[in-house]
Amino acid sequence: MPWNSRFGWADSMLSLIAALAVLSGLAACSSGGGGTSSSPPPPPPPPTLESRLSAAVALVHSDAAVQAFLQQPGTGYVEAWFNFPATLAEDVWFGIDQELIEGVDNPRNFQGADWMGLVAVNRSGQLGTPVGSAASHAGTPDDAMDWVIQDLGVTLQPDTWYRLRGEVDFSTLTFSSMQLQGPGVDVSVDLSGLLLSYPNYIPFDRPFMTYYVFALRAAEFAQPGSTVVYFDDVEGGIDTPGGMQAVFSDGFENQSTYVDIPVSLPVSPLDDVTEFQWYKERDESLISSSNARQRTGNFSIACDATLVE
Repeated sequence: MPWNSRFGWADSMLSLIAALAVLSGLAACSSGGGGTSSSPPPPPPPPTLESRLSAAVALVHSDAAVQAFLQQPGTGYVEAWFNFPATLAEDVWFGIDQELIEGVDNPRNFQGADWMGLVAVNRSGQLGTPVGSAASHAGTPDDAMDWVIQDLGVTLQPDTWYRLRGEVDFSTLTFSSMQLQGPGVDVSVDLSGLLLSYPNYIPFDRPFMTYYVFALRAAEFAQPGSTVVYFDDVEGGIDTPGGMQAVFSDGFENQSTYVDIPVSLPVSPLDDVTEFQWYKERDESLISSSNARQRTGNFSIACDATLVE
């Protein structure tokens, strides 16, 4: 995800969400929301923000296999299980992300480059992937403004756990595939050939991998309904000489508070960040430990895209 002063979609985020909404047809939705219930949910409270991205991020770098991967990248994956209530608004997008951050001191391609393998879905069964360009792959950040939207041909059901997985090829800086699985749903999408976005400059000294879960929305396209999406059992992995290897996994059982990532300019020492710990991806991220619903254990993480401060 592109950064501002921390990890985060910066000033371009509203335009980015607007692009998602227009491409997915949400901009043409009526104020009735299109639900089948005879008693639709009440309209959302008056927004005080133009948009919100609520995301959690964890960093991984010290394992020998990760170090080797960062020097000679291959295929990487991230997966997580998600769940949402029946009241979730149709305009809320949510998903997962994996990124390879090149670092400033000895980059493989460009100083501070951030290669983003994000996949997002909504409850209507649409898939969104931000894609790069020839210019971004030549070293000019693209702000993650160009998205490919696809209809998966399914409607996701509330109060149901779904597994979302994304795979990318960091050697060619392209997407590979997406899988979505759950009760009555088993969808795979070939994303090969889509370039990874290089959204922004990341000022850390050394390379590392990041893994994310998130929910987002914009005021201009807000539909009636709630704004919280739950995630559990996140896993990230990489290709190694012995095959695919998980290098990060977490079920949100051991962390109850989430703080900002310590970042200092012009270059931040990676050693200042605690590895494997979840951080707020940006200051405005509303993320919290939750026992309201969980796939395994006692807790999950709630990402709230509310526009109310």
